[in-house]
Amino acid sequence: MIEAYFNLKKPPFPKDIDPADIFASECTRELKQRLEYLKQHRGMMLLTGGPGTGKTLHLRSFVARLNKNLYKCFYLPLSTVNIMDFYRQLCSI
Repeated sequence: MIEAYFNLKKPPFPKDIDPADIFASECTRELKQRLEYLKQHRGMMLLTGGPGTGKTLHLRSFVARLNKNLYKCFYLPLSTVNIMDFYRQLCSI
């Protein structure tokens, strides 16, 4: 329905979007550089932002480019947990 109304060729905002199709803004380039820095220095990061700002999209794009034999990525979707709940989720992976 949205595709027909806006005359789109495919659905907008798919979860499996090709990383080459992501709009490369200055913020996007900075996030990519920070993620690469964290990867090289074995760091950790908390990424925050408003709804719909592309946090998940860019993280999925970054994770898709990682070597699966070297990295194990996981997603903790509950941001309102206490520290013990966080550790339980982390240990269950």
